[in-house]
Amino acid sequence: MMDGRLKTLHPNIFGGILADRTKPAHMQAIADRNIGEIDIVVVNLYAFEKKPGIENIDIGGPSLLRAAAKNFRSVTVIVEPADYDAVIKEISTKGETSLDHRKLLATKVFWHTTSYDHAICEWMRDQTTESLLIEQGVY
Repeated sequence: MMDGRLKTLHPNIFGGILADRTKPAHMQAIADRNIGEIDIVVVNLYAFEKKPGIENIDIGGPSLLRAAAKNFRSVTVIVEPADYDAVIKEISTKGETSLDHRKLLATKVFWHTTSYDHAICEWMRDQTTESLLIEQGVY
């Protein structure tokens, strides 16, 4: 929808990621709405740093990543392709990822999305006149 601008921002997706599985009310809410639990979220963000521009600002990707990282107790989240093999190996051998591994991956997400947002801020600042930034107290 909207030339690809709206893909992932939907309660059926975010409900499956954010449901706190230790809370019966959360589990009932997703069951009542036929929302499935999402155990793994893998997102490669738009390559904004390689090709800056408004249309390369990923909205849904960081939202999915942050939602999954927030619920790391139940959801494995991967933002770096370098982590694929370790996650696959752990799931293959143990049937799931460990809580410590999920927490580490969630931490990587918050660092990654912070960096991503910083790159966008820097680019936006460069697109804005310095006088306006000074006037608004941003610069």
